[in-house]
Formats: sequence, structure tokens, C-alpha cells
Amino acid sequence: MGVCLMATPLFLYSIIWYSKVGALYLLLYADPSLMGWDAYYTVNTNTINIMKKTFTFLSLMVMLLGSLVVRAQIPMYITGTLPTTAGGNTIPFYFTGTGCRGQQLYPSGAFGSVPTGMAISKIYFSSTTSGSQLYSNFEVSLGQPNVSTLTTTYETAVTKVLNEVNYTITRVGYQWFAITLTTPFLYDPSLPIVVEVNQMTSGGASHSSCVQTTIPGTARNYSTSYNSPVATGAGAYMLYFGFDLTAAGPGPATVPPIASFAYTKNPQDTVWVGSPRTLVNSSSGASKSYWDIIGFNGSTKAGPYAAFPETRTPKNSDGIVDNFIDTINNAVNFRYTFPNRGYYRVKVTAVNKFGNDTYIDTLFVDTPASKPTTDFFADKRVVGVYDYATLFDLTTNGPVSWFWYLKPGYYNPLAPFFNSFSPSAGSQNPILNANEGGLFDVCLVATNYRGTDTMCKPGYMKIISGYEVCKGTSTAKDTIARENEGSAKLYTVGGKY
Repeated sequence: MGVCLMATPLFLYSIIWYSKVGALYLLLYADPSLMGWDAYYTVNTNTINIMKKTFTFLSLMVMLLGSLVVRAQIPMYITGTLPTTAGGNTIPFYFTGTGCRGQQLYPSGAFGSVPTGMAISKIYFSSTTSGSQLYSNFEVSLGQPNVSTLTTTYETAVTKVLNEVNYTITRVGYQWFAITLTTPFLYDPSLPIVVEVNQMTSGGASHSSCVQTTIPGTARNYSTSYNSPVATGAGAYMLYFGFDLTAAGPGPATVPPIASFAYTKNPQDTVWVGSPRTLVNSSSGASKSYWDIIGFNGSTKAGPYAAFPETRTPKNSDGIVDNFIDTINNAVNFRYTFPNRGYYRVKVTAVNKFGNDTYIDTLFVDTPASKPTTDFFADKRVVGVYDYATLFDLTTNGPVSWFWYLKPGYYNPLAPFFNSFSPSAGSQNPILNANEGGLFDVCLVATNYRGTDTMCKPGYMKIISGYEVCKGTSTAKDTIARENEGSAKLYTVGGKY
């Protein structure tokens, strides 16, 4: 706008000057007797040339003005008019190397009168400095939990609407910069909105701060670490914020989730005492799920059920005030080792931004009547030295411990490294680290509360030693490419040489 105002006097002066010249031309054309014919011709010709130059000048001025007028992006709905000078904050767009995760809470009504049934397609912030910033793992999430303040526990009822491995933001000081969402977010103006930015690293010109103000209460939380599970601080600072709306498509149904979980109940797949078991989450429409065991009866399914002792953490958001066995990792499925024979009341609570739902079922956990039946398989049966294979336990009848070994244990007792299992030979599904070549039997010993069973599969794992690519007698390491000097072997990693 400033460019237009400065250019206007020059523009008007040109039009006035052109008008005067045109009037002179018309006057002379109407009555050439006012001066001699030669003078008329000379003046008239000069006038025409001047008019041509004037038109050219005006055309250039129009193109110049069009190129100089740069209009800053203005959001459709904003928290307020941007100041020209104000304090700022680095959260959540800075902290090079460690990244940052921050949430902002904007109450309903913060953006004036906003129509319903529309989706947010683009969001805006403003920076106190100009420059360009490159981010990795750049994520934006939006949600509308019915809360009035933020705490150091991040709001989880948010939906990821942008997720980019690399993302660049270019900004001009005290002007809006836009972030276009890959997934439009259906916005309800009657509810507050939580805006989360989560990014791994930043590079380029320093993004010193975003323009901010303060409101009563706690309007933000943050951590100077990407994807931090818990915020390290909270405060009243609010970033200036805006958004654009677009017509909402069909999108997801605006209904709460339906909670459920599944486990097979035939005798071949009983839940056994002391044997880890995974309960599969079959909830529909859930963005988060939380698990708990709410009761135990050692003999009768009809109850009554006593409280089941377990370490729990509170959940006081998303409309939930309860305690669960795990509210931090928020596992989709529930893997648990039940310690005693009897009936357990297991609960899963499913959450999305429209509400929550709870499902409770009764599991019977039994003690095996006989020892386990051991079995297993490997994802690879031929590997090279320094490669690896994963072993999977298929043992039935409630195993509670495992022990893996190879036969022979080694071929060369003086070898620098022996074959090993990680994290240990006692893991249920370990990784075999191949360090010595040969053909090996693989054995698994499985134990339950009734006994032990061993399965050995002869010649099950073939480990290939490195192939010699040159051979000699010299021990000098820098001469192995020369004839008859030194030696070297080619090894495989991941099945490739």
C-alpha cells in the first residue's frame, strides 16, 4: 500500500501533463492559422512523438506499480490485528537440534463471528523477524477438547493435519505467514481449539520469535524437545493466530468412538497364568485408548470382584477423570502377564475429539494342565557373518520362560566373536547375531508351571563365512591388493555383498 501512495503523485502528474499536451494538439489541429504552416507541422509532429513517449511511459508505470505492490497474506479469521512492534516467543518454531512441541489454546469466540460447518484449510502465525527456516519432521495437529486451560499434560484429543519430513517456512517480520494443511479440519466455532506444532530440528536464518500477547489463564504448554510426552512448562502467552475456512467435505463422522477389544476363547488359545498375552484393540473411530484391570475373582465369574492391585496413572482430560495402567505410552493393544488363576475384569476406554466410550469384558486365566509344546521359526535360515535373523516362539500351553541355544555352541574356540542372542538367550523372540560361520542346530527350551519342553531343529541355521577376495602370506594391512601379500574377506550384511 505504501508503494501505491508514493507513486500516486507521479502517476497523476503524468496524466495531467499528458492532458495538457493533448489539448495543445487538439487546438492546433482545429485552427492551424494560429501559427504558420511550417510551425504547425513541426509542433504537431513533435506533439505526436511526445504523446507516443507518454503512452510508453504510462504503460511502464502501470507494470512497475503492479510488480511493486506485494500484498501480505491476510487470514480470513484472526485473534486480532497484528502489531508493528511487540514481544515474541521462540515456542514452538525454534530450538535447533532438539526440536520443540507446543500447544496453543484459543477460546471459542476468539476469532469473531465464524460460520459453522466449515473446515480449516490454512493456519497463520506471525514472526518478529524476516527469513527462511527449514524444519524436519514438521507436524501440525488440531483439536477441540472442551477445556479452558492447558497444563503440562498435553491434550491428546487432537488430529494430525500436516506431517512433512521436510518443511520450509518463509516469513516477513510482523506479517502473517501461512501453513497449508494437507487434511482440512472441521471446525466448530462454539468450542475452543488447540493448535499443536511439533518439529524435530530447525535450520537456516534464526526464527527468533513469534508475535504474541497474553490472556488470562494458561493458554499454552511446551517442551523444547520433539515429540516430548510431557510438557515442561505452561503459561499465559498466546501467539497471534489466524485461519482460512473452506467448504467441508464428507470427512469423518462427528460421532464418539465405539470401544471394544478381542481375544479368542477356544481351548487352544487360553489366557495362561504367567504367560504374556496381548489383548487386541478392536475399537472403531478411536484416536487414543486406555486400559485397566478393574477387578479380580479367583473362582467365580459372577463376582463379587475385588480391586486389582496395580500401578496406575491419572487421566484428567478429554472428558475423562479416571486412572489407568498406562496413560503415557498409550498402547493401542494391551500386553499383560496375568499373575494368578481366576477371572479378571478388563476395561478399555476409547477416545476421539467427539467423545469417549468404555468397554468391559471378563477374562478367565488358567493354569496349564500339562507342560508346554515347544515350536518356533526363523525369518531367515541362511545368513552371513555379521548378519542377523529373528527367531519367533510358537510354543503353546502357556510358556512363562524361554532359553535359546545353538549346537554346536561354536566351531573355533579361539574365534574373536561367537554367535549370540539379543537382547538375551532368555527372550521370547530374540535376534540371532551371526558372528561365526557353520551349520547349526537351533534349540528352544520352553517352561510353564507344569514343566519344560525342548525343541531342536537340526541344521536349521546356516551361517556363511566371508568369501576370500584375495589371499597372501603378508600381514601388512596396506598391501592386501598386491600379489601374494595380505588377505581380505567379503562379508554379507542383510543378504547383500
